[in-house]
This record gives sequence, structure tokens and C-alpha cells, in this order.
Amino acid sequence: MDSYKVRLKKSAEEEFRGVPFPVRRQLNQRFGKLKTQPWPPEPQTDEWQSLSAGHHPRFRLRAYGYKVLYEIDEGQKVVTIFAILPLSSRN
Repeated sequence: MDSYKVRLKKSAEEEFRGVPFPVRRQLNQRFGKLKTQPWPPEPQTDEWQSLSAGHHPRFRLRAYGYKVLYEIDEGQKVVTIFAILPLSSRN
């Protein structure tokens, strides 16, 4: 099974610091799972949604009251998290 690096953009790091600690710990565990399974299951569930199918596919993962927006660079084996937002915010 392929292993991916998981990176947070600077803006996502700042958003992550604003998440309450117990939820941060749970999200961190979820990020660890992205290292081995970044692609959403088929068929997609409420928890996962594909946002685009461009050069670097983007996805939304709902977890613990937050949505995590990320893209996958399959060539470099890198998952880049670019936003961590409360589910109540639009994006």
C-alpha cells in the first residue's frame, strides 16, 4: 500500500490551532489515516465529497464538526490540507 505525506498549508495550520484541543487530537488521528487512504470510498458518502477532478483532485472530508479540504498530488504522493473549517461555514 502506498504511503503519502500529509502537509498543512500555513492557513490550514492557523485554522487548526483554533480548533478545540480534544477535536484537534481526533482530527490529527484522521490526518494519519490520510497517509494510507487519501482517496474517498466509492460510492461517496456524506462524509466525503469530491470537489474537482483537475490536475490535483480536491476533496472534502467531514469529521468531528469540521470540514477538511485537501488535494492529492499522486505523482509526489502528497496530501495537502488547505482548509479546516467549521461545518457551519460555506465552502
